[in-house]
Amino acid sequence: MEIQKWDWTAERNYSYIRGRVKNNGDKTVSYFEIKALYKDDAGNVLDTDFTNSGENLLPGMSKEFEIMHKESPEYKKVNIYIEKVTTE
Repeated sequence: MEIQKWDWTAERNYSYIRGRVKNNGDKTVSYFEIKALYKDDAGNVLDTDFTNSGENLLPGMSKEFEIMHKESPEYKKVNIYIEKVTTE
């Protein structure tokens, strides 16, 4: 699994992380979690959030994802990563 592309935008009182993951392995992915770390200027983690999917993702397939989170002026940076992957 890999995160192919993503962006982070603020809309009204929420921030949105939208992107795409791809199953670049040779097994079907039956579950995955993507975690977001919201940080201040110094890199301290102020909050976290995640999204997940239980849909089967065959080898070579991609899937869009979105994390909606309450916006804060303290959030200056965000990092995302794939935290959990279950294959069949």
